[in-house]
Amino acid sequence: MALPTLENLHRAREFGLARYDASRQQGRRHRYGGSQRYTPEELRERDGQSAAAEYLASCLLNRAWLANRLVPDDPKLGDLEGGVQVRWTEYPQGRLAVHETDPEHNSYLLVVEVLPHMRLVGWIPGLEAMAPYWWEVNQDWPAFMVKQHALRPWEELINAVP
Repeated sequence: MALPTLENLHRAREFGLARYDASRQQGRRHRYGGSQRYTPEELRERDGQSAAAEYLASCLLNRAWLANRLVPDDPKLGDLEGGVQVRWTEYPQGRLAVHETDPEHNSYLLVVEVLPHMRLVGWIPGLEAMAPYWWEVNQDWPAFMVKQHALRPWEELINAVP
């Protein structure tokens, strides 16, 4: 397991900001309607923090970061090799969001808090995350919202076969 430096995490954040800018310059909109809740500046920062979360997970799980380019990633492949989708929230007790259109064969990993305090919480297979009891419509974009207590330890993904 390679521990990332704070400097590299900030570089990943900067990459996420550039990724946001490139998407908007190409006329693409936020995939899950974030523009209804956040200002463009807030959405940009959220993309930066999300990229840092992806990079952190990549380092700690020793998996290649697949979403490290300025073009949209293929959601079927995941953010990390082996079909791992990284989901980030700034809330320490936040839940893991999985959408109806997300691939059920992927694994979903929750990362919480902002730099420099980010931490991996846990993961869940897509099929388990998409159980009807996690479904919520009382938000900007309906999704399966998995509580942290239902997640498996993130360390299980270190030795899992990608």
